[in-house]
Amino acid sequence: MYNNRTTLTYDNPSSNFIDTFFEDSPICMMILGYDLSVIAANKKFYSSFEYSKEELSPLNFRDLLADDSDISTKHFISQLQVCKKAYASLRLAYKKSTDELINAITHVRNLTGNTFESGRYVLTFELCSTSSKEKEYQMTREAMSAINREMELSPDERFLDKLVRGISETLDIPYVLVGKYQEDENSILAQSFWMKDKFIQDFKYGLDFTPCELVIKEGVKKIFQKDVQKSFPKDQDLVDLGVQGYIGLPLIDANYRVVGHIVGMDTNPLEYTDLMSSLLQLYSTRIVAELERINNENALKEKESHYRALFDNGFDGIMVYDIFQGQMKTWNNKFLEYMGTTNEVAKANHASFYMPEYQPDGEKSMEVAHRHLIQTFKEGRATYDFMHRKENGELMHTQNTVIRLPAPSSHLAVYIFRDITAKKKAEEALKEKNLELQKYIDSNLQLENFAYVASHDMKEPLRNIGNFTQLLHRRYHSLMDEDGKEFIDYIIKGVKSMNLLIDDLLSYSRVNSLEYDIVDTRTDDILFLINNNLNEVIKEREAVLSIKNIPKTIRVNKTMFTQLFQNLIANAIKFTPLGTPPQIIVDTLDEGDFWQFSIQDNGIGIAPEYHERIFVLFKKLHNKTKYAGTGIGLAICKKIIEKHGGRIWVVSEVGKGATFHFTIPK
Repeated sequence: MYNNRTTLTYDNPSSNFIDTFFEDSPICMMILGYDLSVIAANKKFYSSFEYSKEELSPLNFRDLLADDSDISTKHFISQLQVCKKAYASLRLAYKKSTDELINAITHVRNLTGNTFESGRYVLTFELCSTSSKEKEYQMTREAMSAINREMELSPDERFLDKLVRGISETLDIPYVLVGKYQEDENSILAQSFWMKDKFIQDFKYGLDFTPCELVIKEGVKKIFQKDVQKSFPKDQDLVDLGVQGYIGLPLIDANYRVVGHIVGMDTNPLEYTDLMSSLLQLYSTRIVAELERINNENALKEKESHYRALFDNGFDGIMVYDIFQGQMKTWNNKFLEYMGTTNEVAKANHASFYMPEYQPDGEKSMEVAHRHLIQTFKEGRATYDFMHRKENGELMHTQNTVIRLPAPSSHLAVYIFRDITAKKKAEEALKEKNLELQKYIDSNLQLENFAYVASHDMKEPLRNIGNFTQLLHRRYHSLMDEDGKEFIDYIIKGVKSMNLLIDDLLSYSRVNSLEYDIVDTRTDDILFLINNNLNEVIKEREAVLSIKNIPKTIRVNKTMFTQLFQNLIANAIKFTPLGTPPQIIVDTLDEGDFWQFSIQDNGIGIAPEYHERIFVLFKKLHNKTKYAGTGIGLAICKKIIEKHGGRIWVVSEVGKGATFHFTIPK
């Protein structure tokens, strides 16, 4: 059995065969422990690497490596030390005992589960020749390692320049350019151009009649070892730079699109080798990745710029708050405007500086803010109304929306403030108006109820007064003198007038108090009822009633609208002077969502200052001895129209008749 740094012993006869195979194998072999200590090596290893047993015995595997800081070598060693599951092959460079370098493809196998004791590796080495091809391969590998190391050490944004300069120095080419292809303009935008001793960036040149056009359009490598100007006589840049040799390689992204090129140019004929091609290919992969990184970084900067512009110039106030630190981190201009403050004051104060001690409902401001912050922390979002205090002490109402940012910024909450002070004041004013309106409604309802009850209860005693007055008139009329007879006539007329007033009051009260239905109603039915009800007065006054453009049906309460039309037409007849036949025109206009009706007469007219007053309850413009009535009819008309969602008004001048207009929704 193998023991560390000891000779071989055997557990069974087959071990003799294993020992003979290991020692005399024509393949270089070595046994390592998991700590990379050298346990054993065979004869072929000693002869090839020129070590004696005494020289090899104290060494570790690391001591044999030519460069254990190489990226690939470091990865190989970490796999051996940490994973302990090596089943790999890798080309590595080793030091002979004479310090001369030797390259070998190294195959690693874990011995766990084999006849050897577990916890061991067996390494076999395929020695590599030192031909020119092998040297080129090694140079390529070393260049790639340098690129990888540079990638680790150079996170700055001009890493591309370092890659371009690296190509120039590695290949000994004075001019090296990396450009992005602008397809819409058929041009190249230079990203980095090394000109012997300086960089030039961000200039553009056209592709027409240039070797670069072939590289981009064909997507393949193009090489002109000498006299490139003769092949492209129209490319003035080649002439100006004195270019003789040219090599161009397309840059191809992960979607197999040509996104640009690498160009190397020399003022001497170009010494092209496979090594040059390999190195450019290696560099191209890294440059494509770098260009993509730059594009992403620029896109991110542009997006951040857009977001910052939106943030700084938003219509709402915005503030970012650190939940864990309890601090305001940043804010926009609108936030400062809302709070009437400055950056310096905001930086020097806690968020509570902009809070009054108590909210309008009496709760402490800090407790309200804390409660909603906890909600945001748990649920990710909260919206609530809040009262802030500006720097000058003025109070302001805001609607706050708080959003917790996702990881890795989950410790931050974004507050969005919208000034709703005007809205709050309007709400308060509306509440006051609603209270006043409710008082008015309650008062109006009470008045209507009183009018209904009072007028209903007054009918009976009024009827008794009338009956007994008429009884006195019949029985004692002959016994009374002229004054008594006149007094009896006054009582009878007063009872009739009072009775009419009570009936009108009852009609007015019923408009608001009674339930009613709005249905499709034929206008012919309404006009028929009006004609029947007013037939006697129409004939007596020789009135002419003209109907124009009236719709066949309207959506109304039939009873109310019959009363409406009847009141307006009766008024038109009543207020036309005696001896003048009333001319009444009923017309209709289609106003889209509404019907607009008009009732025009040739009566005495109404002065403009009374156009509103005539719709008020009990407001009469004329002496009752001249024009009978209680002053309730038009008030009833207005109530009916308002019940139907319309409005009523009058257009009139004294002596020129009147036109009453009203609308109802279709």
